[in-house]
Amino acid sequence: MPHTERCFNLVDWQVDPALNRLTIDNQSYDLEPRVMQVLVCLYEHAEELVSKDDLLGEVWHGVSITDDAIYCSISKLRKTFRQVEEHRSPQLKTITRQGYMLCLEPAYSILQGDNELRNKSNGHFQYGRRHDDRAPISHNGTNGHSFSISDEIKSEKKAKRLASPAELKTINLRIFVDKQKAGDYQDTVNKHKKLKLVLLILLSLLLVQSIIIVFS
Repeated sequence: MPHTERCFNLVDWQVDPALNRLTIDNQSYDLEPRVMQVLVCLYEHAEELVSKDDLLGEVWHGVSITDDAIYCSISKLRKTFRQVEEHRSPQLKTITRQGYMLCLEPAYSILQGDNELRNKSNGHFQYGRRHDDRAPISHNGTNGHSFSISDEIKSEKKAKRLASPAELKTINLRIFVDKQKAGDYQDTVNKHKKLKLVLLILLSLLLVQSIIIVFS
C-alpha cells in the first residue's frame, strides 16, 4: 500500500488518506480504499508518468487483475474532481498506452492580475474567467425593494463585460494552400468566364437578328 497516510492538499481539495476522504468547501466525498490508494500513488509520483505496472505493484501488489479495475479507479477520481470547477482541481492526465500523470496545478487558472496569465511551467498563456466578470449584487434595490433570486441571476448576466484590448493576445496565422488544387480551381474559374462570354455573344447575335426581322 502507498505509504502516504498524512493529509495533503491538491489545489483546493484536502485529502485525508486515513479516512479515504476528499474535502472541499466543507463538502466531503468518500472514496473506496483502493481508489484512494491509486490517488496516493499518483500523488507520491506527482508530475511523473505512472505506468499500469507501477499501479499494479504499489496498489494491487502484483495481484492479477484486468485493466478495467485501473480504468474504474481513475474514472471515479475524475468524477469526484468534476464536482467543482475545473480550475479548482488537479489535472489527471492519461498518457496514451503508457499510464497516468497527476499534475499538481489545474488546467487553467483564474485571472487576477495582468501578470498572472503566464503559465510557470512552459511559458504559454492560459486563460480563465476573471473574478470581476460579474459585479457584486446587493439584495436591496436603490428604492428599498428587495431582488428575487431570478432578478439576481438576470443582473449577474448583464454584469458581464467585454475584454479590454490590453487583455487580448495577438495570434499570427499561416494558411497553407494546395497548389495543385488552387491551380485546378483557377482553371475552372477561367472556363466559366469563357463560357459566359460565349453565351453573351450568342445572346447579342440573337437580339440583333430579332431586331432585323422586326424592321424588315
